[in-house]
Amino acid sequence: VAKDTKGRSALHFAASGKVCDLLFAGGFTEINALDKQNQSALHTARNASVAKAILENPNFNQLNVTWKFSQLWDV
Repeated sequence: VAKDTKGRSALHFAASGKVCDLLFAGGFTEINALDKQNQSALHTARNASVAKAILENPNFNQLNVTWKFSQLWDV
């Protein structure tokens, strides 16, 4: 899976649930992958439809809720 320099995949940038569905239909399976700040695509979900698509995907199995206060300013 292609990732940017911060370790984010296309799913981290998905703008809608439909985009997520297209990624999943195309074989994207790294739904639980974390970027270099330990954030999953669920952390960076742009809206409720993205979050819903991720949560409803059968490959989703990890709710990573670890958060460091310092990450609030590390953009």
